[in-house]
Amino acid sequence: MALQTGLTTAAFADEPNHASVAALAHHTAGRLDAAAAVYQKIVVTEPDNAGAWHLLGVIALQQGDLEGAHALIEKAIALRSEVAQFHEHLGLVLAALRQPQHAVAAYTKSIALNPAVASVHGNLASSLLELERLDAAAHHFRQALQVDPAFLPALRGLGNVLLAQGQVQQAVVYFEQAATLQPDSADDAYNLGNALRLMGSFEAAIDAYQTALALHPQNVAVLNNLGSAHKSLGQLDAAAVCYLQALAIDAQHARALNNLGEVRKAQLRLDEAIGYFQAALAVSPAQAEVLSNLGDALKEVGQIDEALACFDAALVQQPDLAFVASNRLLTRQYAHSLTALERFAAHQDFAARFEQPLKTHWQAHGNLPQPGRRIRLGYVSPDFRAHPVASFLLPVLAQHDRGQFEIFCYYLHHTGDAVTSQVQALADRWCACYALADDELAARIRADGIDVLVDLAGHTAHNRLLMLARKPAPVQISYLGYVATTGLAAIDYRLTDRDTDPPNAQACYSETLWRLDNPIWWCYRPPADLPDVMPLPCLKKGVVTFGSTNNFAKVSPMVLALWAKVLRAVPDSRLVVAAVPAGSAQKRLLRDLAALGGSS
Repeated sequence: MALQTGLTTAAFADEPNHASVAALAHHTAGRLDAAAAVYQKIVVTEPDNAGAWHLLGVIALQQGDLEGAHALIEKAIALRSEVAQFHEHLGLVLAALRQPQHAVAAYTKSIALNPAVASVHGNLASSLLELERLDAAAHHFRQALQVDPAFLPALRGLGNVLLAQGQVQQAVVYFEQAATLQPDSADDAYNLGNALRLMGSFEAAIDAYQTALALHPQNVAVLNNLGSAHKSLGQLDAAAVCYLQALAIDAQHARALNNLGEVRKAQLRLDEAIGYFQAALAVSPAQAEVLSNLGDALKEVGQIDEALACFDAALVQQPDLAFVASNRLLTRQYAHSLTALERFAAHQDFAARFEQPLKTHWQAHGNLPQPGRRIRLGYVSPDFRAHPVASFLLPVLAQHDRGQFEIFCYYLHHTGDAVTSQVQALADRWCACYALADDELAARIRADGIDVLVDLAGHTAHNRLLMLARKPAPVQISYLGYVATTGLAAIDYRLTDRDTDPPNAQACYSETLWRLDNPIWWCYRPPADLPDVMPLPCLKKGVVTFGSTNNFAKVSPMVLALWAKVLRAVPDSRLVVAAVPAGSAQKRLLRDLAALGGSS
């Protein structure tokens, strides 16, 4: 075992003599048996020589005899307890024996005797990490850096602690310093890339990963995370190349299989995606995230029951994954066998599991009505981009009375486009908050003094319902992005109309339904480049063509049966279904329609 401190005559602790100097020469040169033989002769003639007992313990530690090292160093401490290095090396032994609590005590004693040794602070911090005492570990990594600002283990360790605490931007600072001090370290470049990616700085992360890859071209972890950075930027082809390169090196790399599945899903190559998710699960079955991804892909090809089974299995593996529970709730909207009350009960279960523990942390709000003060209205969404939600919301933002309302937009996605710029231009305040944790974002919204907070996502992708469950604003509203209840007590109202939610609908909502007089739910601004409406083709062709552009997950057996009935009732009619995923889903649709006596 390599020691964290060098050996000098100070390690001997007693007045050095010819024999001790000779032994140390053997020891520092790595001739451990020769050094041990001299130390043994010394303790025979000088049984109270603490330094010799100490260094015999150090050799035992280096040779892996941890119990022997423990006894020998303890003997040295019994003879000379005031020597800081004895306690340091005892800490190393105890850490190797997986006794972090006792190691902490030894390192603490060493620091009390000599606080100016960076390695002891670093080793103490590492043992504190084993005990999950993150704040104390961060303190001692910082103490190590006060002693030696270029102490690489402390720079790396502090960066990792800050990452674990969600302080990503601060972590980047320390990883950057480590990478600068050791530019030939693939690990430091890799750590920096990971932190930058978590911060949402994907281009910079790609640069760091490419540096790491140049130093270690066969590193599967680097290739995998480089692919993930490309994927986050929407560079799907580049991401796929990275994952395929990783799998060429390690065909059983479960993360790369899963990530390649995510790319293929985004590319609408859903059969391939399902195959990669299944391959990842074959390598490592107990992966809740992969089970969820498989469920999502199965939902997209219309296999709703199979998708729900995947989400159920994922939640058995990891019951605390809120995003999986949200995926399950969204998919249950497409399960024709469930009643509205059963769906509502499932949303209530979500709230009981995920919201209830947060309610004890709710705080009073300081928002006070003041004459002439504009109401601060906040919108929270991952869909301020080329997405249907933006088509509905842009006219609303444009028509707000800015004399009465100050508009805040909190953007939850990591990429933007021209539509993002349009939304941003219509906001008084804009916050790109993808990298903020739920606690941080809730604190930001509270600090902004938001009076009314509107969630536009519900249980759809990239939602931050657990942030809203912290009740950062006094009035919170659900609107537009999700056609069911959120289940959360923290969300006070659902903005709707009588067509979308008729009078008997309240029984299926935890939110109070706030119905506007006019229909609002499906009012949107169409794209500016739409062609003019043309005469009905059937007037020229003599046959009726029906069409559907719905998400294919909504095409239930009941819908198919109705379509087939309509096709049979209208002679020579045709049906165009525009959003059917290529491959098995299209084959299954044609087969099922044919079995029902319809055409396509």
